[in-house]
Amino acid sequence: MAEPSLTDKLLKFYGLPGQTDDLKKMSVAEVLEQYKLGRVIEKAQLSDSDFSGIDFVAFGDEHHLQKTSPSFRNCILANSNFNAIVSEKLSFIDCDLSEVNFNDAHLEQANFNQCDLKQATFIDSQSAKARWHTCDLQQANFQQALLKQALFNDCKLQQVDFTRASLLQAVLKKHDLQNTIFSETNLTKANLMQSNVSNMSFPGCWLTATMMVETKANGANFSQCKAMGQVNFMQANLTKANFSYCDLYSANFIKAEASEADFSHAKLTSVLFKEANLSNANMQNISAQFIYCQQANCTGTNFGHSDLATATFTDSILIDTNFSNCNLYLAELQAKKIANVYWQGSNKELARAAKDNYAEANGWQMPATDL
Repeated sequence: MAEPSLTDKLLKFYGLPGQTDDLKKMSVAEVLEQYKLGRVIEKAQLSDSDFSGIDFVAFGDEHHLQKTSPSFRNCILANSNFNAIVSEKLSFIDCDLSEVNFNDAHLEQANFNQCDLKQATFIDSQSAKARWHTCDLQQANFQQALLKQALFNDCKLQQVDFTRASLLQAVLKKHDLQNTIFSETNLTKANLMQSNVSNMSFPGCWLTATMMVETKANGANFSQCKAMGQVNFMQANLTKANFSYCDLYSANFIKAEASEADFSHAKLTSVLFKEANLSNANMQNISAQFIYCQQANCTGTNFGHSDLATATFTDSILIDTNFSNCNLYLAELQAKKIANVYWQGSNKELARAAKDNYAEANGWQMPATDL
């Protein structure tokens, strides 16, 4: 079967009624003239068509798409150009959109379902509340895109570039993000629950109140993040992760696996480490007033030179733990197990430890205020 002419493709796209032989003989200019006269079908259903390589913008199509919000199903649109189009609720189902140009486009509430979007570009686009379901987005480019409340569900996101993009309140849970690029990305209140970000870096990113419950983040580097307050790492795997110099105000690490993690020089005010595994973690020089480490495993943890005023270690495990040169003013140290703890040079004024801990705590002097 002969390849349809560009005019045929446009006639089908514009949904011109009564596509007679005369209409089909129209030039592209004549087709556009009919379009300008308003001969379009609202919310056109376009299926099983090949629109590959068409520059929709060159044919005035940004206005047509804004008016019609068509639905493409099982169409080939590879290498097409939708640059700067404005279309709310545009829909693509089972389409080939590889290498398509959506730069500067307004795609609010757009729907991409089971589409091939490899190497598609969305640079500077606005896609608030857009949905990507079971799409292949490998090597897609979302640099500086606005993706507020966008949803990515069961997609392939390897080597997707989100540099300087805003993913405020976006959902990317249960994805393998190990080779995804996040640089100066706004992930505030985004949902990355149960995703894999192992060994990744987040330079210049905002992770304020980001949901990272049960994420795999072992070996990840968060040290260059701009903001991480209230981030939720509950039950996450953070083995050997790097949080040095981070501000983690009110973050949640309940039941997290954080053995050998590096928190040195971090701000940990009001952070929850309840039932977390902090064994052999580096917690030196932290500022951690009101830190909560109830039932935490602090075996071999190094808190040297840290401000732990009013910290709580109730029912924790403190074996080979280093508190040397720490401020432990008003700290609660009624540990479940305590042995070979180092307190040299620490301020334990008004700190409290259980009486049966004293014999095992190296250098502990029982203050009059102790229980």
